[in-house]
Amino acid sequence: MATLRGVRASLCTEAVGLKNRRGCLPDMRVSVVICGYTMDRLGVFTAAIDSVLAQTHHPLEVVIVIEGNPTLYDEIVRLYGDDPTVRIDLNDENRGISYSRTRGAELATGEVVASIDDDAVA
Repeated sequence: MATLRGVRASLCTEAVGLKNRRGCLPDMRVSVVICGYTMDRLGVFTAAIDSVLAQTHHPLEVVIVIEGNPTLYDEIVRLYGDDPTVRIDLNDENRGISYSRTRGAELATGEVVASIDDDAVA
């Protein structure tokens, strides 16, 4: 599984001709999509979100898509709704991870869009 650090390292090595003197693209906006669906996984879900928010690459956007669970949506809004780098969306029903990741990619504003599982850490 690739982490955000892995995505950044890949960008740094593959963007020939666009490198700065350190070999990276520090101003490239990265969006990370994280999807959740149940309150039973809240602890690992928030750990995944927190690990992405702790990354040192900026500008960074975190797009959180909740799959048809208004209770989880309300809790995520309570925890992260005031963070200007976080976007939170609620599907009207649980449509599955593929749909939700695609929805997150549609909402993302970054030049690079990555996703991370709800139980992973970056």
